[in-house]
Amino acid sequence: MEKKVRCPYCGKVFRCRIRSISGEGRVIDLTCPYCKEQLILKTDMITEAS
Repeated sequence: MEKKVRCPYCGKVFRCRIRSISGEGRVIDLTCPYCKEQLILKTDMITEAS
């Protein structure tokens, strides 16, 4: 499932592939491809890629 994620450090939006997220409060571990910061994402920071 492809999602759009906005990096809170550099503000850029990138797409990433995430396996289905079930339940509230799931946390996803990613690295921003632009600024290389480690991102700990909660499900509310992720939007559907259109």
